[in-house]
Amino acid sequence: FVDGVEDSEYDVGWIAGRNLLQDSAFNGAGWWRLGKDISFTSEIQYNGCNVVKMDKSGSQRLNVYPENYPLHEVGTPYTLSFWVMSPDVSAFTSSASAWIKYRDINRAANGANTINITPSAFQEAGDGVWFKVTATHTSNNPEHVYVTVGFASNSTTGIMYVAQPKLEKGNKATDWTPAPEDVEAEINTVKTD
Repeated sequence: FVDGVEDSEYDVGWIAGRNLLQDSAFNGAGWWRLGKDISFTSEIQYNGCNVVKMDKSGSQRLNVYPENYPLHEVGTPYTLSFWVMSPDVSAFTSSASAWIKYRDINRAANGANTINITPSAFQEAGDGVWFKVTATHTSNNPEHVYVTVGFASNSTTGIMYVAQPKLEKGNKATDWTPAPEDVEAEINTVKTD
């Protein structure tokens, strides 16, 4: 069973719900590239995990380092899900964005699916309220060798927090889980302590 659904429904050759993004609990393991005014923080957490604070960052971005891009399988749907929050929605006057981005063999950008998170979405949630954003995209372009994600607040006045990003194969967002590599690293850390 996967997420309470019999395995036969997920008989697609991969582990359903596997997070392709390492360090999605934002422990600072070198997976993410932080733009100016963007930082990991444990001062505010979401479900016991660190978050990323995007403080009036404007067009600055949170991206995966190029050497960490997951491999893309042509024709396979990928779903991105994550949680977002603003402590003062009235100050959030520009749309935020996230994207599923494709890269060629040289890791150069080669197409994207952008998700806009409007100020009204933040206002509807309210000050300090986390809400989930999901999007699914499929690329049939054989030049797309890697798939990756990124985030931008686009606001020069508001603060946005991002938590528990998950990129997974398939067209359904499942509950957040760390990447298997993160679990393995945590076990190895405990063994050496």
